[in-house]
Amino acid sequence: MTLSDLTVRQAKAAEKTYSIPDTDGLGLVVAPTGGKSWHLRYYWLGKQKRISLGNYPEIGLREARTLRDEARALLAKGINPHTDRKQKRHAVKLAADQVEAASAHLTIHIEGVPAIAGEDNPDAIVAGTSAASAPPVVVTPIVVTPNDAGITFQRLSQVPPPPTRAPAPAPEVSTNWPRCS
Repeated sequence: MTLSDLTVRQAKAAEKTYSIPDTDGLGLVVAPTGGKSWHLRYYWLGKQKRISLGNYPEIGLREARTLRDEARALLAKGINPHTDRKQKRHAVKLAADQVEAASAHLTIHIEGVPAIAGEDNPDAIVAGTSAASAPPVVVTPIVVTPNDAGITFQRLSQVPPPPTRAPAPAPEVSTNWPRCS
């Protein structure tokens, strides 16, 4: 039996937690406190697993079915949806930590706006000096990509690589040397 939006809205809390099934492993779990959440049941390595897809008011029936289809597509590729979610969250956390660490050491110098140099900011432009004397700031953007083996970090380069020079031709070796006797 497939769920309808009306059935989901009318689901009431009971004495115990219960589940209303939809198709392909999707179900709405209703807690005794009245909370409703979407869960997907699937099999991984011969064991039944369950993953939460979100709470009902925030995630509607249509979006829950879309999330279910995405998880089943991962299963078809041989990827555990739970592990995939953990890797993506970890990658986002690592990227946020790197941005935070980079911004903690980054001083932006704006031409025409004097900054006060001091213990907190020794590289700041002293009032009256030009912005041209400020040290250049180099920021290397990276892309964090989760995959089955872990996380891949790739640097993005906004500057095209320098032109490569053709290797110098090898000197010709003469075979007409005089023989020593």
